[in-house]
Amino acid sequence: MKTLFCRQPMIPTVLLVLFGLLHKNLALPTHGVTKISSDDRAYILQLSDGSNGDSILTLIHSGKEISHYSFEGEMLTAYWSPSHKYVAINNHNGHGGFFVWILSLDNGKLVTCHGLVEDSKYDRYTTEDHSPNLFEKSASAIDKVYHEYNKDTIREGYQSYVAYGWKDDDHLMIFTDFVFANLFEKTGNLIQIYAILHINNFGKLMFESAIAKVDKSDKSEKQPDEVKKTYDF
Repeated sequence: MKTLFCRQPMIPTVLLVLFGLLHKNLALPTHGVTKISSDDRAYILQLSDGSNGDSILTLIHSGKEISHYSFEGEMLTAYWSPSHKYVAINNHNGHGGFFVWILSLDNGKLVTCHGLVEDSKYDRYTTEDHSPNLFEKSASAIDKVYHEYNKDTIREGYQSYVAYGWKDDDHLMIFTDFVFANLFEKTGNLIQIYAILHINNFGKLMFESAIAKVDKSDKSEKQPDEVKKTYDF
C-alpha cells in the first residue's frame, strides 16, 4: 500500500494548546482574510462568525446573498474563472492541511465529484470523496519521475493541495508537493504534482491530467508564484 507525507504546518503542541485557551471563543482566523472581492467587485466572499462557534462562508452578488456554508480555519486566496463562472477558494484548516472549495457563481452551489451540492451544513472536511483522489489519479505521472513509486511505503498521509489559477472557465489548475520515505532518504527531493481538474456540464468535478516533477532544491523554490502566495500567507 502506498502512503505519503504531505505538506502540513509544523506548530508546537504547546502553542496550539495555549492558543486554544486564549481564543476558545474566537471562530474567525487570526490570519488569512475575512473578505475577498472579484476583480469587477460584483462578487464577494465573506467570512463571519457562526452561531455554534464555527465560521460561515457567504457568497454575495451585487449585495445579495447567493449561498453560505459552514467553514473552518482560514480563507487565504481565491481565484475567479475568466468569465466568472466559478470561484476556487484556498482554505487552510490547521493540521488538517489545505482544502479547495469550488463554488458556482451562477447559483452558489458547491462543485464536487458527485455534481453540484447546495447544503449549508455540508461537511467539506470529512467528506473523503468530495474531490478526485489526486495521488491515485497521478500515479502514472509520478512513476515517470520516480520509478520506485510502487515499492515505496511510509505512514498514512492525506490529500492537501491548493488551487493556483484557471486554464479556462472549466479547468482548474491545482498543485501539491510531498515526499516518499525512500525518495527522501536517498535524495531529499520533493515530488511536485501539477494537475488539472475539469468541471463538466453537470457541475461534476473530474480529474483530467497531471504532470509530476522532482524539486531537487527541497526548498520549494520552483513552486508557481501563486502557490507560494497561498503557502506563505
